[in-house]
Amino acid sequence: MSDRTQTTRVGNHVSAVVDLLSGTIQDSGIGPLLFISYINELAIILAAYNVTVKLFADDVKIYAEISTNVDVADSTSAPNFNF
Repeated sequence: MSDRTQTTRVGNHVSAVVDLLSGTIQDSGIGPLLFISYINELAIILAAYNVTVKLFADDVKIYAEISTNVDVADSTSAPNFNF
């Protein structure tokens, strides 16, 4: 896998083109399995910060309720996963 790029469109706005450094080819048979194996540990880590992670095939939903100042402090102290 090389020479792959990505852009994101929201409404009429399009992001800059960036090179993809990793990933699985779209519509591959093994893609969902690889995704779950990589993302599963993230769900365990985020549970310690009261973040709910829902996994299904090659999709993930991450959410948390923030209703107090303690929740705000907890959300800003969650791990920073910059790659």
